[in-house]
Amino acid sequence: MKHYFKKTGLTLFLSLALILSLTQATSFAYAAKTSFSDVPAKHWAKATIDWGVQLGIIQGDGNNRFRPNDPVNQAEFMALLIRAFTNDYEVYKSNGKWYEPYYALAKQLNWQYEHSDPTRWSFERGMAAMLIYNALEQKEANSGREAVEFLLNRGIATGKTSNDYQGFGSFDTLTRAEAVTFIYRVYNYVNETRNGSISKGNKIVVEIPKTTEPEDTNTVSEIATTTLAGVKLNTSIKDLVAILGEPTRKAKTPYIYDWYVYNKDGKHYRYAIADNKVVGFYSNSLGVFAGGKDYEIGRDNEATVRKKQAYTSSVTIVNTFNIVDESYTLELMFDPYTSNKDVDSMLLMDKSYLEKPASTSGSGGVTFGLVNAPGTSLDTQVMKDLELGVFDITNAYRYKHGLTTPLKWSPEANKSAYLHSKEMYEHQNLEHNSLDGRTPFDRMTEQGISYYTAGENIASGYPDDITVMSAWISSKGHRDNILYPDFTHLGVGVYSYYTQNFYGQ
Repeated sequence: MKHYFKKTGLTLFLSLALILSLTQATSFAYAAKTSFSDVPAKHWAKATIDWGVQLGIIQGDGNNRFRPNDPVNQAEFMALLIRAFTNDYEVYKSNGKWYEPYYALAKQLNWQYEHSDPTRWSFERGMAAMLIYNALEQKEANSGREAVEFLLNRGIATGKTSNDYQGFGSFDTLTRAEAVTFIYRVYNYVNETRNGSISKGNKIVVEIPKTTEPEDTNTVSEIATTTLAGVKLNTSIKDLVAILGEPTRKAKTPYIYDWYVYNKDGKHYRYAIADNKVVGFYSNSLGVFAGGKDYEIGRDNEATVRKKQAYTSSVTIVNTFNIVDESYTLELMFDPYTSNKDVDSMLLMDKSYLEKPASTSGSGGVTFGLVNAPGTSLDTQVMKDLELGVFDITNAYRYKHGLTTPLKWSPEANKSAYLHSKEMYEHQNLEHNSLDGRTPFDRMTEQGISYYTAGENIASGYPDDITVMSAWISSKGHRDNILYPDFTHLGVGVYSYYTQNFYGQ
């Protein structure tokens, strides 16, 4: 009996992890001189805030307040980092938007960042790891994990629950107090190890660009003209059904939109529906997108996308690239194991719907770590729809790579996978073997499955079926399971944690 089993399903947290815990004040050699009304003497970050004021990189809000618990945005953090090292970086004085010189520097140095209007976005703590890594190493990080572990290994950051990558919380918003303390730690590290030069003694001067706008960035109208299977944004439900017919199924999500899902001729595409219209869409199939900048799945790759785009950058561990304008975000997900790291899937969303969670919580009561809605409770129907979503994307991915006979849905494997996801969630233990020692094959056999080959993928921390599939595809062992030709059946179980149980008969 052949067991095809890749034990590569280690913890897969979403995107970047938290960089540092800031639970105690740092001591300084000089006395504090600031007196913000909202930063009392015993505030944990008072010393670092005083340091930032004395260094001249921060100031209050004009009303004698610092607002230490307010979120910092990407532009503000980037400015703090650059202003802390004026001997290394020389930026011009902007006659336009205040943050343009800092982004001109980041673009010149190929730093990893996102959002074309950064002042409108809160800044996740994990994102800071990338920028610090970029500045210290003068190159891009291969992943969020690499950036975080780089800082941990050098004592620049410490863990939240443990002093390793797994001990960090994902998607925590960086506050103003935390941001200053983070910059202070980097400043000290540079002074102690590099004679005070973050750029290793190479002065970097940013010239005033001919235009401070990106030269080749999608405009609102260009992104909005993108179509999926001939359907454009803001199409009414009535017109969508008139064009494509009734959907294969309708799926609930943790957000305020639902999916209309279509599976036709080996292809998978879906439309986000809210307010009786299409507010976004997704597919991982060939030949279905048109318009916009004319990106195509399987044709364009990371290199060509980067060349076309001036202001945005790939920043997540699931190999994605976000193209953002005032109203829309177009996310291109890459397959790192194709010869050119091709675009594998595309997700276009109206930003006004992207970040809004569903207002109701159902009977399941399981909390997911959602990217845009942390702490949202998902009901049983949402979890079941996520299971079917993983199944649909898997079959479309296999079809695209020449496996044209779709996997069959297995209720038995679904039960086996669901029970394992539930156990992992309840014990916060991401492992293939159960706590009592049962293997994935034992669990499938218990459900009456007879097989000659079988495999399992597991993951945790992902908000939905799209992101977990992108992460699995970005991992060689998981991808090999997904594309293993001898598998004939698949069951997916979701209970905050994700499990795929494959087998062949």
